[in-house]
This record gives sequence, structure tokens and C-alpha cells, in this order.
Amino acid sequence: MKRPINLVCACAATVALALSGAGIAAAVPVEQLESVTTYDTDSARKGIGATSGLIDSLIKDTTPVEENIAYAKETSVLTGIPTKSDLTIQTMKGAELLKIGVPGFKWGEKRELSILKKGSQEVVSNPTSDGVQILWKINKGSGTESLELKTELPDGSKWGKESDGSISLQRKATDDFSEVVMKSGVPWAIDATGKKLPTSYIIDGDKVYQHVQTDGAVFPVVADPDFAWWGSLAICVAEVASIFVPGAQIIKGAKAAKAIAFLAKSPKLKKIIDSLGGLNKAIHTMLGKLQGKKYGEVTERVLKKLLEEGKGALFDILGIGGCYGVYAN
Repeated sequence: MKRPINLVCACAATVALALSGAGIAAAVPVEQLESVTTYDTDSARKGIGATSGLIDSLIKDTTPVEENIAYAKETSVLTGIPTKSDLTIQTMKGAELLKIGVPGFKWGEKRELSILKKGSQEVVSNPTSDGVQILWKINKGSGTESLELKTELPDGSKWGKESDGSISLQRKATDDFSEVVMKSGVPWAIDATGKKLPTSYIIDGDKVYQHVQTDGAVFPVVADPDFAWWGSLAICVAEVASIFVPGAQIIKGAKAAKAIAFLAKSPKLKKIIDSLGGLNKAIHTMLGKLQGKKYGEVTERVLKKLLEEGKGALFDILGIGGCYGVYAN
């Protein structure tokens, strides 16, 4: 799953992977991990095998990797996304790198695709510009197979279950509002014939497990847990505050001038802004909407047009792209 996003969260939530069959095994300490070597993509395809083209697809979509894949030896714990000390997330708007590595591997200024094995199971972890995608391949087994995601959560954050079976990481943004900062896709798993298998996420504090029931399945079985950062309301609020003159409800001159020039070329969007009382009031009203404030039917309808019509361009010009990221998600 890939979701366009203007901003990734200005907080760190790190995830480590561990595999087990019919139960959860304790992860091997990081110090016991063997060194990591690299292979080109052709060697990696032969070594791990391509299931339904998914691995090839992940390799193809991982850019700008210089055809490198990190591979941990059979005896290593499966740790595709390591602990906090091994993870670097560039968080603010404009950052394109989400660096995820295996302990012991030295990262350059590029994204990497990690392929790791343990027993009959394999995991490909693919960092994207807005999150991480994990391909879990089970070559044989019986009963319930489990993938463990160990996380180190930001202060005030916790995992929660959504009605569709997905999970979200929520943190308290203000005294009255909690925001979603990361969300998974709906869990799924299929066997070699394409048959859908029963699967679900289980939350245990800072640990998340994906369980797959493999009885009667034709192997290999593939699952695809993936997570994406969501726009941060806390950052949106900070961005809006930064464009206004301190102590006044007026947008700073340079920002206002750029916005006015842009609106002069977008009469439809200018009409929407004017109907909200002008640029200053429109931005404050928009922020109130994103914070959960309720307005009258007419204002709600106009705000929706404002958020949709500009497609984020006006927000970027003003320097509040994070606000559009909140709305888009």
C-alpha cells in the first residue's frame, strides 16, 4: 500500500520484526546478530524466490536503490526494522528518505530493501517515502503462523484496532484531541492458489502480531502488513502559527503576497476564499475544521471545496502543507 502524503510524523515509532510458528518466540538480542552482506537483485531473486511477482514488484518500486538488497543469514533473528538506535527517520516536510536498516549494516544516503530469512519464513521490508511495506512469505507450516512487530512508541502513543481489522497508532496532540500518526492496511494473506486465508492483527501493549491460519493452505503463503505515516495535526497547528504575525490574526506579508498572486490565477479558489471572509479568516476556519470544530452546513460545504479545489497547492505556498496532509488522510 502506498499513500500520497505531504508530511511524515515528527515523532519516531520504530518497529522490529520477529517470526514464529504456532506461537511467539523471543527475539535474539541485537548483539547476537550476524553481519549483513549485500547481493544484487538478480541474486536476491534466486535466493529468496519470487511469489506471485510480489518480491519483484517490491524491488522495482524501491527507488533510488542502486540494485542492492540487505540479507541476513539464516541464524539471524528476523529484524527487518530495527530498534530506535538503528533507525533514522527524516521527519519534516520535504524529506524523502526513510532509512531503515538491519543492525550491523552501514547505510548510505539511499533507501534499501531488506530480505531476511528464518526457518521456513522470509520477510522483505521495503521502506517507502511515507511508511514501510513488509512482505511476509511462509514456505511451510501448520496451524497458526505469527509475525511479531515490536515497536518503540512515542510518548503518549498507543496502538488501537479499527473496525475494518486494521490498526492505527494514535497519540495525544492536545488535551482535547488525539491524532492518528500511523495506520496499517487491512490485514490479508493468500496461499499459492490465491485463496484468502483467515488473518488478523493482535495488539499486546507495544507489540503487534499478525496471525495467519494456514490449515489447508497450499504453500507458499504470502501476507503483506504495511504501515504509513499520516499527516500530523500537531505540526499543522505549528505551521499555521508560524505564518501569522505574532499577536495578530494577519498572515505575514511575504506569505500573503505569494498566496494572493496564486489566487489571482485561480479565480474559482479565490471565490471560495472570499466567501469565507478572506485569506486570514479562511485559514483559521480551515484549522478549526481539522481540529474537529463544527460549523454550519454552508461553511462546512465551502471548507470542503477549499480543501479539495487547491489540491494542496495553496497550502504549500503558505507553508502549511502538513494541514493538507491531515485532510488528505
